[in-house]
Amino acid sequence: MLRAFPDEQHVHAAAINAVTTRADRSDLPDDIGVQVAAAWSSFIERYSGTGLVTAYAVRDGDNPLADIEPQLRAQAATFQEVLGMVEHQGMPIGLLDRVVGKPYSAVFLYRPLGYHRSASTVPQDIAIELEMARAATTTTCFIDASALYTLALIPGFAQTLISLTQRPTITDAALGDLVAADDLFSMPAAGTLAFDSRLGRIVATESEPDIIQRQQGQIRAMLAAARELRRVIHPAMVHLPSMDERREPVWLLNVDAAKDNHGVLWADDLGLRRLAHSLGLKTFGTQSLLSVAHERRRIDDTQLASITRALIGEYVVDLLFDQAALLSVAADQHWQPRSVATVLSRPASWVAVEPAIAVFRAAFRKAPREMLAGWAYAALHGLSQASTPDHRYNNLVELTAATLGEDWTGPGHPAAFVTALTAITPNDADSIIHAALDRVWKRMKEAYATEDAITVFLHIISDLEEAHRQYAVRVVLST
Repeated sequence: MLRAFPDEQHVHAAAINAVTTRADRSDLPDDIGVQVAAAWSSFIERYSGTGLVTAYAVRDGDNPLADIEPQLRAQAATFQEVLGMVEHQGMPIGLLDRVVGKPYSAVFLYRPLGYHRSASTVPQDIAIELEMARAATTTTCFIDASALYTLALIPGFAQTLISLTQRPTITDAALGDLVAADDLFSMPAAGTLAFDSRLGRIVATESEPDIIQRQQGQIRAMLAAARELRRVIHPAMVHLPSMDERREPVWLLNVDAAKDNHGVLWADDLGLRRLAHSLGLKTFGTQSLLSVAHERRRIDDTQLASITRALIGEYVVDLLFDQAALLSVAADQHWQPRSVATVLSRPASWVAVEPAIAVFRAAFRKAPREMLAGWAYAALHGLSQASTPDHRYNNLVELTAATLGEDWTGPGHPAAFVTALTAITPNDADSIIHAALDRVWKRMKEAYATEDAITVFLHIISDLEEAHRQYAVRVVLST
């Protein structure tokens, strides 16, 4: 191949890369390995200004990756900045594709936010999007990769939902993006190098075979579904300003194509739907279409409950709070603070406080001791974010007191809770703990004889730090 195309750097790079990143990850024979290494050296020397490959020198000494640290540091800073815009300002998650240098559809499989934010929590938006989902049965519907990702999480119901839309459509650019993502996840990789801003250094993360296999299955399901859709060619912006004339963002092309075809946009990125709404475009998410499917008896109550549990287990957040489903998933996950804890960490879960507290109490009671702090942190974060400033302090005191004063509370529960509380609000933690201890002691005096109350109270606070134990003893002695 190299001899046949002696002056084609793209062919040279593709040929050498095909051998280097082949699916068979066994070691190359020594003679072939030497030839591949020589080919790379020759390529880099001959095409020193190429944009296809970047070469770095690995130095001797304490910091062998010094040459790439500035670039990785800058990438990490940009990533955190854009991620903050997505998380806190409601911007489309597609903004990350150029930052991470990966196809748009691949971003969802990495779950950069730690969850999949597909549903709106605003009642007015929910009502409007339900009407727009109903309208999708009578007009052309463009399906974004964010929705295809959700469908890959519930593959048994994907075709049922797609069949509810009229002329389900995808842009040619979006299909090409999915193919590129499939290629990405098919490429063997030993791991990644990235700059960790908290640690202040480069960290290496080894690829986990189970996660890679899972991502491969998901992207292939997304691609298979996309290939069944009607396809339109829409390579450039018609209605929206261009962001990059050489290669427009796929997610923005989807919006522009839907507007150009007077269609609706099915997307499970809340930021993208907000953008589409602002442009006068009809748009909805999978949750709205599930409601339509249920209305029209395409799925029954049992199937809807199964779908809800599946989505919760896959870190889909801000769904309608379903206490039974959350407890079922938490039990399936052996009461580890995984997806259900993520749900509890969301402010929307605390709009109705009692169901959220019920889920937290059950999890905090049944979780292994080493997992308790994770559950406490999630609940405290969600409640803190959901509380108005003038009610936040008292709400945290109430939750702390309720948790420390349960019949089943043991020494490990207050210790884990206080650890999480200190992480959430370090300046107010001591004051909140002491206020809670006051309330717990008052309740125990009312529930038990004095000697029994003292015994129980001192037992549950026995693993707290010395300062908190001394305060608890002063509370008892003062009465």
